[in-house]
Amino acid sequence: MFANQKFFFSPILVGVLLLFTYIWQFQITDSASNLKQFVAFVTNRGNVKTSAAAQSVINLNPFKNTFTTNQEDVQTYYQSVSYEYSKLSYIHTTGVKSNYNIEPVSLEALPITNTKMFLIEQVSYKIVSVIMKIFLVLGVIYLVCFELRKKKIHPEMIFMTAISLVLLVIIILIPDISLEYNYERLLQQVLFTLSIALLFGAYTTLKFLKSKRIVDFILTILFIIYFFYFIGFFGYFIGGEPSSAILNNSGSNYDLDFTPDTEVYSIKWLSTNYNKSNLVYVDKASERKVIAYGGITKGTKLDILPTTVDKDAYVYLSYSNYVDKIVYELFQGKDITYSLPDQFLNDNKNLIYSNGGSVIYK
Repeated sequence: MFANQKFFFSPILVGVLLLFTYIWQFQITDSASNLKQFVAFVTNRGNVKTSAAAQSVINLNPFKNTFTTNQEDVQTYYQSVSYEYSKLSYIHTTGVKSNYNIEPVSLEALPITNTKMFLIEQVSYKIVSVIMKIFLVLGVIYLVCFELRKKKIHPEMIFMTAISLVLLVIIILIPDISLEYNYERLLQQVLFTLSIALLFGAYTTLKFLKSKRIVDFILTILFIIYFFYFIGFFGYFIGGEPSSAILNNSGSNYDLDFTPDTEVYSIKWLSTNYNKSNLVYVDKASERKVIAYGGITKGTKLDILPTTVDKDAYVYLSYSNYVDKIVYELFQGKDITYSLPDQFLNDNKNLIYSNGGSVIYK
């Protein structure tokens, strides 16, 4: 069937890609530690759930927010990680368990300027999202079942499209994977190939309209709505959601991605002065920052809680932790935001560094 086809993905090219991936991930950046964390997670976790990002894909209720932290989320997280830490022989906590309360913290959302428009925006996005998913699946089926035989499109492109869709399905259906690898990140990575299937699915589904101009107009509107929602455009004007870091220099998303100078200075000070035999506690948002600016890739722990912090460990607090009193964590694929146990830290740790925007305890 493909005897006369010229294939571009040769074994040599694939081997070179794998070699450079190994050099980059394991030798240069040490980002392969994430792979080790994932393997440890899969082998040690028991009762896991699908990630919030994956749940949002299959959730048809436009008003069900799968990302909001509630009291049950925090309590489940607190009890689960406390139990896990109690089994670690090298962790020696202060022994304090119930004197400090940990509460959920809601991320500040932009005020709703128009309730009706907000409801319309939520419903319209969910409708557009479902339509896009239908187009995508139908497009892949059409490419595999019909275009593959016509040989007008290179079979490698069709195979890559089908594999991309399979990867998305896997990350949604298999909890262990969806908990540790972000669905939206994978979607953005495979859209380079899936965009072809999306268009084929759309034109095949809407061919009954006869007019190509009408189909083009409908697709343009759908793509604009989809794109604007993802960059937070509608939320910027209508409100009801945390501000987008793409359009705002403030808000929780901005705090997670932006690293102010105060954090850079404190991380560099920590990397120069800390005892490498002691653990360093950070939250999920600061984990990548201490790697990037301090080169601290080993000996870090998440879960800044009274029942998990080692009595000899360092605790690094970013601007969001110290000023806003918010701790960001990832638990069972869901972003958890809870109140900083600052009173616990003040009672049981010594403040060894402060620059007004971030602090370090020991």
